[in-house]
Amino acid sequence: AGRSEFGIEVVVATPGGNAVTSLGGLRVSADLGMEELDPSTVDALVLCGGTIWQSPAAPDIAPLVDAFSRAGRLIGAICDAVPALAGIGTLDDVAHTGNDRSSFETLGYKGIARYVDAPSAHAGGKIVTAGGNAPISFAIEMLVALGFERSHLEQYGAIMAAEHGPAVSP
Repeated sequence: AGRSEFGIEVVVATPGGNAVTSLGGLRVSADLGMEELDPSTVDALVLCGGTIWQSPAAPDIAPLVDAFSRAGRLIGAICDAVPALAGIGTLDDVAHTGNDRSSFETLGYKGIARYVDAPSAHAGGKIVTAGGNAPISFAIEMLVALGFERSHLEQYGAIMAAEHGPAVSP
């Protein structure tokens, strides 16, 4: 609905502009390299999760995040990308959430006291974070932070959440 209803253009950027494969095996082609992203032409940076963030192969996102932060742009991270933000100091002074508190405890960052134990996404200023089990609330909080009407977005959230309600016997 983001593209058709809200007119959102999504640009996929990866290290070096190379194709990536998700944990689920989905191969994604990049539109450009993350090194080419220009915060003056992009409204938000979204860092997708995945186990890559827990490995030495994780890309260095510090320069990119710093550029978006200095430009006052929205930065979002979900799942294992949230501790990656914490590891570079981005979450030191911002309330945030993530998969669970224990995924942050070994990072030695200053923001552990600002961790919010919540099942849904959390918006703190120009930073939106979410655990991997909260993609719908993450999308809603990102769009609200971009200026879209919360009440309209929550209608979509309710539709998506209905799938997770109690089973109805036939």
